[in-house]
Amino acid sequence: MVSFELIKSILKILYFLLFLFIPGFYFLKILNRKYFNNNISILLSCPTSIFIFGLLFLLLQILSSPPIIYSVLIGGFITSLLLIAYKKGLINELFRISRIYHYAILLILIGAIINVCFVSIGNESANDISSWEHSRNIADRGLHTLPGDNYAPYQTATVFIKNSKPWVTKNWTMGDRPPLMGVINCIWSHFTLNSENYSFWNYEIVGIVLNILFILPCTIISSRFFRDPHVYYIVPIAILLNTFVFLNIYYTWPKLMEAFFILLIIALFMNKRIGYLSMSIAGILAGMGLLSHGLAILSLPILLTLSMIVLFKLKSLKHLVPFIGFILLLQSPWIAYKKLHPSINTNHLLYHYIPTEKYPDDPIRTLTNFFKKVPIKEQLEHRCELIKKVVSNNMNRAFKSLLTGRVIGYYKRTEMREFLFPIVAIGEFQILFCIPVLSYLTICYFLLKRKEAFLNFNFKLIALFFSFIILSYLFNAFIKWDISTNHTLPYAELIIGISIISGISFSLLKPIRILSFSLIVAHFCYYVIRSAQRQGFQIFDFYNLSIIVGIIILFYVSRNFVRRDPRSKLKREAVQQIL
Repeated sequence: MVSFELIKSILKILYFLLFLFIPGFYFLKILNRKYFNNNISILLSCPTSIFIFGLLFLLLQILSSPPIIYSVLIGGFITSLLLIAYKKGLINELFRISRIYHYAILLILIGAIINVCFVSIGNESANDISSWEHSRNIADRGLHTLPGDNYAPYQTATVFIKNSKPWVTKNWTMGDRPPLMGVINCIWSHFTLNSENYSFWNYEIVGIVLNILFILPCTIISSRFFRDPHVYYIVPIAILLNTFVFLNIYYTWPKLMEAFFILLIIALFMNKRIGYLSMSIAGILAGMGLLSHGLAILSLPILLTLSMIVLFKLKSLKHLVPFIGFILLLQSPWIAYKKLHPSINTNHLLYHYIPTEKYPDDPIRTLTNFFKKVPIKEQLEHRCELIKKVVSNNMNRAFKSLLTGRVIGYYKRTEMREFLFPIVAIGEFQILFCIPVLSYLTICYFLLKRKEAFLNFNFKLIALFFSFIILSYLFNAFIKWDISTNHTLPYAELIIGISIISGISFSLLKPIRILSFSLIVAHFCYYVIRSAQRQGFQIFDFYNLSIIVGIIILFYVSRNFVRRDPRSKLKREAVQQIL
């Protein structure tokens, strides 16, 4: 019976992935086969499908159409696309994408199954979840307590599914949470004619898939950082098994879904020249990111600044017009919806940027009052102190623990630390492993005069992205009134940081790569086992064993792709010639 439930979940994941990838891919190929080559088409396929289905959603919501109309129109659209693609000889193009894209999609599928297995343990009654508190039965699988934020997108989905009034709670309203994950759930429930009994468990599977899509652009970006297949094939697995990232996949607030769209913009710019079309697509992606989660706005200022510098050098600042225009255009339906329902149009999230707790008797509720009551000098002094704390405090605690041997005591609340402290989520051990790798490279390059030592790295690109990460973190630490923690920092930069640090620790020296990756797997398994113990579940539960099998499959898949990669073959031939 349990195995049957897992098979059902796997089929749902696969079906939903096809729903996301297939329509968008063939739509782009039919639209412009030259610009949207196979790789760009598969990269942009999911947001394209979501964008098209979103337009249908807006129209049918306005008309209050029944679910059968959604199913017929979307089904008819997909069928028509496939027929046109068949007539144009495009069907086989889906199988001609680069190997690295095949690999990323496989990781998404396997990673989603592992996450579903994790939240399935002890949650057979997930269909009965009907409140913020009950949703924690799935969310609270770590070693610390989480809020019920994962319930908000599900509640938004039910509002759209039932055409009911927007939800409002004591502390939050529907306007405080962007709607895209709820919209996609509504579209999916109507398309599958499942809207009459759309359970939290169906939402959980859809949410996990949407949160894990970031692996696609992340894999592509990592393959540009590192030229050694042994590195760039294993980096995405290291990210999937990072417990902070893992938690944010199954805990379905859409922060990683938002990061997916930001990473797509970066991957697009790395593959296409900046022009009106690429900037228009980037604007649409940024707009969809903002509709996924508010964290997207934290990545955009530095990303926009760097883009402006590039465009200024190219004397093409006019290309910013479609970028900004499409961002505003995509926000307009959500802004209009909130205007139509004033009860949900709040500024509650301003508490990150103004000291609402500093004046309990006279709370500051607006930015205007804030600037009147808090002098600029006091603001600057306070924010500069926060930056010092962000940079020094958690780093000092982490490294002092490692260097003085108090590792066990430090890691007793490791999951909570990962949730709060930026340095811990990236991995202190991974950072320490970078030191011998970089030392070895430096000695080879400067003392032994072996210029080929850096051939496995694109250091200019890595330096550029490190600058982007540092600037973004400092910017976000500066503009916030309270000290910034991981879950309030931009997730796209965090994913890139983990990619770079883990990639360097995997590079060149095989013993360090094996040890580094082994510690990642060991930490992940510790997280799974401890969470089972904490919840009173069996350690050797069917789903726990399925997670272990999933990890083995991930490792096997990466090894298989490394062996068949042309770069690996060239490297082996070069080594044989030297010997």
